[in-house]
Amino acid sequence: MRIAIVTKGFAQSNNDWSLPPLIDFVRSISGTVDVDIYAMYYPFETRDYHIFGARVLSFGLGRYGRFRKRMGLGTVENRLIAEHQKTPYDLVHAIWADTPGQVAARAAKRLDLPLITTLYAGEAVWIDQIGYGAHKGAMNKGRLSHVLRQSNAVTCGSDSLAKRLGGRDGPTPQTIPFGLDPTLFSPTGPAVTLKGKTRILTAASLTPVKGLDIILGALRGLADQSPALLDGVHWHLVGPDAYSRQTRDALTQQIGALPVTLHEAQPHWEMPQWYRGADLVVQGSWFESQCFAAMEPAACGTPVIGTSVGILPQMVSQDWRCEPGSVDAMQNLLKTTLENRAGWEGESENQRAWVLGNATLDAAREAFLALYARVAAVRVSVR
Repeated sequence: MRIAIVTKGFAQSNNDWSLPPLIDFVRSISGTVDVDIYAMYYPFETRDYHIFGARVLSFGLGRYGRFRKRMGLGTVENRLIAEHQKTPYDLVHAIWADTPGQVAARAAKRLDLPLITTLYAGEAVWIDQIGYGAHKGAMNKGRLSHVLRQSNAVTCGSDSLAKRLGGRDGPTPQTIPFGLDPTLFSPTGPAVTLKGKTRILTAASLTPVKGLDIILGALRGLADQSPALLDGVHWHLVGPDAYSRQTRDALTQQIGALPVTLHEAQPHWEMPQWYRGADLVVQGSWFESQCFAAMEPAACGTPVIGTSVGILPQMVSQDWRCEPGSVDAMQNLLKTTLENRAGWEGESENQRAWVLGNATLDAAREAFLALYARVAAVRVSVR
């Protein structure tokens, strides 16, 4: 089988682990299917190359302004059509339903090829409080609806995102999480030595959707109302960037008696030892399509609490999560969790079992290969 994956970006070298879930997925299927990846925006150059078992056609549209980016979408579409005419594809798979989905849908229609669309981030959401998502305005909503209606199959990384879509446009969404490698993310292996008797870890950027201000406000409230609960606790953040100087400055200040340490972003393959070095992982996002920052620590045996977004409603017990966007809800969640440490081990075991049963790389590989086979078979039978 030969497939075209249209996506926003892909790794430009073996040392570039941008979008690790997508890299792992492509590596897992490339030995079974012939994969061409149409990387629209990243790398920031135009070239063809082979990596991780796939051929990448990079268009470098991320270098340009809005108008030239828009014009470049036709270049991607025409190249896909030209490659199909040389060696035909069996189907087109759009990963991201916004601009990759639009390009893939047009190309698939012109070539009479089946289309699979995977929602990868905020294509179907708009959160006004933080200005996040692509589902704002009639034009963007109409574009997404068009892509979904043209798709032969639609996938999401979590049940919560699938329910948000609801199948009102196009096929009923299927939940197929992109998987992680359980030999890398496991309880066995080295651990980073982190300060504190109780080490709380958050792996996130400083972008508003990650809700670090929510966690910060919750910890401040806890420090004022229940300071004894934070005795010996140390909050570690991995992956901060300079997106918001105000947020960075706030996070470098001690919260009552609670020390806070910011750590720079770490390579993907080194994150397991950071998760193993923590006692608890806290996630505060307003939205996640899936949330590897919860799956990975759970696979390493470190329990996770957080907001009910992405896969957390599937992976995490109800009393280990709260509604997103609420400082009070996060404060109550932290308070309850710190008061009931005896339950951490059992929750950790349950979370890890869920990941191993539902979200490994092998599970994702088999699910997507089966989907490819079904979609391609329907096309053949119709013809």
